[in-house]
Amino acid sequence: MSSELIGILGVGVALLGVGVALAGMLVTGFRGVERRLAARIDSLEGRVDAMDVRLAVVERGQAKLEGLLEVIRDAVFERRRAAKS
Repeated sequence: MSSELIGILGVGVALLGVGVALAGMLVTGFRGVERRLAARIDSLEGRVDAMDVRLAVVERGQAKLEGLLEVIRDAVFERRRAAKS
């Protein structure tokens, strides 16, 4: 083998080693990001569930107020109709 071929093969092996090392670093980094992201999503899901419970309470209160306003409206218009008659 000539020295040029040995040099080319050496550079190829070195580049292959660098590529494998970079791939390993990327995989390790992505695993860490995935773990952190999963933890944040779990936290966010809990917060959304809590907001859902609070919103259900607000919806019940709003429905009650709507009912009361309908009663008041009906009472006011019935009085006006009775006064006009």
